[in-house]
Amino acid sequence: MLASDLLMDVRASRAISPDQMQRLERMVFESGAPSGDQLDLVFLIDTYLQRRDPRWADLVTRAAMAALVQPPAGDGAKAAPVGAA
Repeated sequence: MLASDLLMDVRASRAISPDQMQRLERMVFESGAPSGDQLDLVFLIDTYLQRRDPRWADLVTRAAMAALVQPPAGDGAKAAPVGAA
């Protein structure tokens, strides 16, 4: 199932089923941490939901945290120390 199909189904039903959530979880975490577009998809789906699977909050939290703590892009790139200019 494509992300756009999932989004349209959720938008129409205003709910996400356990099966849909499992497919979304595979899409979002297939390569480790979610990309910005994948995280945007999770947040967009959240705006449509009126009925949430109890595990939904956990998926949103894990996706956001994984996106925030993923290593910087590039081969071995290191962040500058705080206060360094």
